[in-house]
Amino acid sequence: MNKKLLKITGLAILLFTISTTCIAQLTPIDFETGGYGATWNWTTFENATNPAPQIVANPSTSGINTSSTAIQFTSLQAGQPWAGFESLHGAGIGTFTLDSSNSVVKVMVFKSVISDVGVKFVTPSSASTGELKVANTLTNEWEELTFDFTSLIGHPAMIGIDQIVILPDFDLAGRTSNNISYIDNITMGIPTAPINVTFAVQNTDSTPVFLFGNWDNWSNFPGAPMTLNSTTGNYEASVALAPNTSIEYLFVNGVNTKEVLDSSMACTNGNSQFTNRLTQLGANDTTLCNIWQTCLSCNPLSLNDIQEKNVEILAGNKFVRINTSDFSSFDQLEITTLLGKKIFSAQERILANQNIPIELNSNQLYIIRVRSGDNYFTTKTIIKN
Repeated sequence: MNKKLLKITGLAILLFTISTTCIAQLTPIDFETGGYGATWNWTTFENATNPAPQIVANPSTSGINTSSTAIQFTSLQAGQPWAGFESLHGAGIGTFTLDSSNSVVKVMVFKSVISDVGVKFVTPSSASTGELKVANTLTNEWEELTFDFTSLIGHPAMIGIDQIVILPDFDLAGRTSNNISYIDNITMGIPTAPINVTFAVQNTDSTPVFLFGNWDNWSNFPGAPMTLNSTTGNYEASVALAPNTSIEYLFVNGVNTKEVLDSSMACTNGNSQFTNRLTQLGANDTTLCNIWQTCLSCNPLSLNDIQEKNVEILAGNKFVRINTSDFSSFDQLEITTLLGKKIFSAQERILANQNIPIELNSNQLYIIRVRSGDNYFTTKTIIKN
């Protein structure tokens, strides 16, 4: 009887031990003293001489990551594109199953180059669904990337996971140098409801107009078609995106030419080779509206002549006139059709309170914009006989 009791008790303990090891993963992996990751056994693979990753001081404690330490990995030029590091099977992250409570992985990265970052999970039998890859959009500053494994919930290779794999610089084109990457604050949580982001562009130089962004991994050029809003005269497209993330995008015109932005502009990523618009999204739905090839926000349009700061824009078949007592002249005058075709553009001194000779068609709807310094004035008007 005692032997049987001992066997039953031992079996109960074994089952309890197994069940407790499957409750949850050990996160956040923050590489801090007393936290998770700093003392784990990390192994490098497919990286030529396979230098071990190092726990080092945070290279930049400003911005989104103020922690003390991070893990540093050097992707060697001679290494494979998929070189990376992995935790030890059965140790470190523990044993867990992917479900709705842990299927969204977030990783902070600090990299000197733009390339994909990969995250992969593996079971004790080496089963895996492969890595999910997301490219960083910033260099030499911290950025949080999101890897959504939700669609893989229930997959046999996502049951009983006991290893996490990180591929910091996955570049199939090959490296031109050794690239150092820093990884920090790996978390696993529930999916975040997307927000609706409406993109709008004003004064495009040709139609149709497209929206091209990094949320599709730049894979669908010229991008999503934008629709003309006949009330505002803007081209618009709406996309469901993850909140509190940074995005990059460009508008593309009717001849599949991307808008050209100067990398010194405040609204760009600052990359002189691949200059894109850069925006940090918040937690709520939003509208991002810009004038083509500028950082300027869209101007409100009205079907009537506008009068702001005592400025009145008038137009006829043979002239445009800007009446005002606030400005003696303007720096820019631009006239387009509702579809965005430029009819007239001048970036020179334009005198106020006098007719400017311009040929305009009757019964045609025009958008007229003028600028004086940082002051912009816009109207939509129909030329009458």
